[in-house]
Amino acid sequence: MLRELHIRNYALIERLECQFMPGLNILTGETGAGKSIIIDAVCTVLGGRATVDSIKGGADSALVEACFDVEPDSPVGKLCTDLGYPPEDGLVILTREVNRSGRHRCRLNGRVVPLHILADVGQALVDIHGQHDHQSLLRSETHGDFLDAFIGEEALSLRRQLEAKLGEYRQVLERLTKWKDTLARRASDRELLLHQVEEIEQARLRPGEDEELEQERRVLQNASALYEGVMGTYELLYGNQLSAASLLGRGAATLGSLVRLDKSLAPLWENLQSTQILVQEIARELRTYGEGIEARPGRLQEIEERLELINHLKRKYGRTIEEIIAKGEEMAAALELVEKQTEEHKELQQRCEILQRELQELAAKLSQLRRSHAARLEGAVGRELEDLNMPRARFQVGFLPHEGGTSLGDGLRITPRGAERIEFLIGPNPGEEPKPLNRIASGGEMSRIMLALKTILAKGDNIATLIFDEVDTGIGGQTADKVAIRLARLARSRQVLVVTHLAQVASMADSHYRVQKEEFNGTTKVNLTRLQKEESLEEIARMLGGNEVTARQHAQELLNRAGRVKQLAG
Repeated sequence: MLRELHIRNYALIERLECQFMPGLNILTGETGAGKSIIIDAVCTVLGGRATVDSIKGGADSALVEACFDVEPDSPVGKLCTDLGYPPEDGLVILTREVNRSGRHRCRLNGRVVPLHILADVGQALVDIHGQHDHQSLLRSETHGDFLDAFIGEEALSLRRQLEAKLGEYRQVLERLTKWKDTLARRASDRELLLHQVEEIEQARLRPGEDEELEQERRVLQNASALYEGVMGTYELLYGNQLSAASLLGRGAATLGSLVRLDKSLAPLWENLQSTQILVQEIARELRTYGEGIEARPGRLQEIEERLELINHLKRKYGRTIEEIIAKGEEMAAALELVEKQTEEHKELQQRCEILQRELQELAAKLSQLRRSHAARLEGAVGRELEDLNMPRARFQVGFLPHEGGTSLGDGLRITPRGAERIEFLIGPNPGEEPKPLNRIASGGEMSRIMLALKTILAKGDNIATLIFDEVDTGIGGQTADKVAIRLARLARSRQVLVVTHLAQVASMADSHYRVQKEEFNGTTKVNLTRLQKEESLEEIARMLGGNEVTARQHAQELLNRAGRVKQLAG
């Protein structure tokens, strides 16, 4: 709810401070008194268009500040919190300053913000209807919101489901798009890694195997020379009477006989015996080695092939078998990751297809539901417009395909609001083809259309403050009475500000304000005054015109009737 409005150096307003109340706030005044200036100032602080022409002559800047009561858990309270500017002590304060340099400074709760943030919050706080761009009926993207609110919870529930599913679908699409450019490379990487890992695993390498094979190869390559050399050495050590072992044995026997004569020779004799035994053992091992030597050309071929395989792997993967094994483990881990990512991609594609089907089903349900209720809304609005002096107006709900949004294939595009763009159409006169509101409806007609919609959708609307400008254009008599009653009913559930020239509407005021233009020392100023009961009576009498006594009596009758209407309305 708009609690306070502060305006400084805006157009003809030097300084204006006003408190607004809950319920129906009525602004009246002479034609040209400046009522539209106040509404323009409100539009400015809500993020509407503003130029240096709005700055009062002689001033360097214009400033408008609006203070709103906002519940933290209300839609607008949550919006402010989500944007990072939560309500403070239940208040949201919008400020906008326009300088002659063309620079605009916007603040939300005292903190500088971009204009679009101010506009987003402003649209959630106030709906203005009349000759202003801020009015929601001029934004066709809101028309689906009106229709869904009219249908009720079934449509709103489908909308919530659709928005949640679409959010998930877009996230999945984004992830798939990021992977799209790398999919082909991943496929080739997988094939290469798979080949390399299999190549290393199939080799079944052992650490040190290459050294063992090279040693065995040298033996096999020199088998004949080794046999001759080893067996020749055996003959020298043990093979005949003149071998080293025989000679050592004879020497040991001689020295042993001398030990009896000189015991100091005993250590030498023992060493000689040990040497003989050692030579004999060496000779036996040489003979065993020599007897084990075979040419085995088949084994040599196996070794050559095995070493060629190992050297081939070394050229590709590492200088040693240990490095090759480590590289194989590294590539196996990379292959496992690629396999995992490939599986994740497959799961994402499956999830994408499931979400696509679910979105199509939800969108179809919502479309069918909307189409089944569109005629009911058309009839309800038509009846309201008839009572509001637009008896021949033809109101129509149009269904158009989305040009933007997210594609679901087969030409179907979808947004969080559904698979079609809802647009309200109006044909004000008989035989006139219904056209979009912003192309055919005047400010007064737009206000009455909005009044009709707001009356019908009063329970489903979350905007706490409505402003109607020129809602009474071109009407009078019973139509004016009906407009006044509808405004009063609407004000039971929200704050309503109305600029009016009709006494019937003014009489319904919960709070009545008079706008006056005054000249002082050659300067024109606009003032806004909240009227007391007697002052309100006088203002309504002025609006009625004619004989002062008669007008005053008529004004009192209007006030008395308004009291009865409010009492009956509860």
